[in-house]
Amino acid sequence: MKRIVPFIFLLVIAGCKETKKSETLPMVSDAWQETVEDEGTHPGKQILETECYQCHNPRVSQEKMIAPPMVAIKRHYIDSNTSKEAFTEDLIRWMNDPEQDTKMPGAHKKFGTMPYMPYPEDALAQVAEYLYDNDIEKPDWYDNRYQEEYGKQKGKNKGMGIATKRNQAEYTKTGLGYASAAKSQLGSNLMKAIQEKGTVGAIGFCHAEATQLTDSVSLMHNAVIKRVSDRPRNQNNRAN
Repeated sequence: MKRIVPFIFLLVIAGCKETKKSETLPMVSDAWQETVEDEGTHPGKQILETECYQCHNPRVSQEKMIAPPMVAIKRHYIDSNTSKEAFTEDLIRWMNDPEQDTKMPGAHKKFGTMPYMPYPEDALAQVAEYLYDNDIEKPDWYDNRYQEEYGKQKGKNKGMGIATKRNQAEYTKTGLGYASAAKSQLGSNLMKAIQEKGTVGAIGFCHAEATQLTDSVSLMHNAVIKRVSDRPRNQNNRAN
């Protein structure tokens, strides 16, 4: 026997950031149905993996995450006093109005406001049921990150020097990850331009396309990415 799971398929282009309810992400179609062939597959799991993981993918490195992993959301919204009904209501209410107060202010500050996604409530209820009743996949780095952020503290102001050094190291690692992503994007497209147009033609490609490619990577990571130098002609482009 087959089970039919209704849900709206959304084309996520720019990641889960800064899209307001009035700026719904574009849809491939108004609504359509996905057939779950495997009778043992929970419909909520199907929606979670095909839709939610476009932004909340647990297999993405910490530096490349564009939204918090679902295990973090579950940890913040479900405790020993939370019923399945209450969690389901919270999830549906949040999806209908992502700009409301959040239980994850740190993630909201880091990743920005989640875009409004008009999923039908029965699909959201299926996702909530699966999240509530099942252990879900978590990133390899999640446990260490959780301990760093929420582990026992030996006084409010103690260890601040160590924390600052750790934060600097994390920022450096994150920045290198963004730079690597931009370099990879530019490099692959430049090689393609050289193969198609030769080295002279590729110069025109750099002038016309490089900035747009860099901007697309910036948008994906919600970061500002620009080229800098130790010997710049424009002092605004000096490396800090």
